[in-house]
Amino acid sequence: MTQTTPHPRHPGAEKRRYKRLPILSRLVRPVLITLPGLKKPVPGIVGDLSAGGLAINTFVEMPIGRELEMNIDLGVFRADGVAGRVVRLVRRGGAFQIGIEFTRVDRQLTDRINGLAEDFDACELRWVRSSDEICLSDCTYHPFCTKVIKKNFE
Repeated sequence: MTQTTPHPRHPGAEKRRYKRLPILSRLVRPVLITLPGLKKPVPGIVGDLSAGGLAINTFVEMPIGRELEMNIDLGVFRADGVAGRVVRLVRRGGAFQIGIEFTRVDRQLTDRINGLAEDFDACELRWVRSSDEICLSDCTYHPFCTKVIKKNFE
């Protein structure tokens, strides 16, 4: 399960507008970030994704508030020219985890990410509850699921 950030005035309340989708081994893909003043795009690895933004791991520090443009290719979908703004920066050794809020993203991509996140959460809930039917054929996350139990439903 993903950790959520509590709302400062309402402890325990989720302040994110969109569910996050953890990027698991079968979805790990690079993202290329274009920064003003740099000739080459900066590579990063997506850590988690939501319709409102993403977390990336990179070796390039980006200050909070920095505007940027990204090309995202997760195999299941590709989006070029997604604009964002750095809203969080955490140093991890010689690397950085950067939280990026989308400021311009295609509505179809937003809907697709929301669908994946919803299906992922529903699957997790069915799995925790030991449902008879965990894997559903219409689940948009099904092609990327790495659960061992999935093999029992194929």
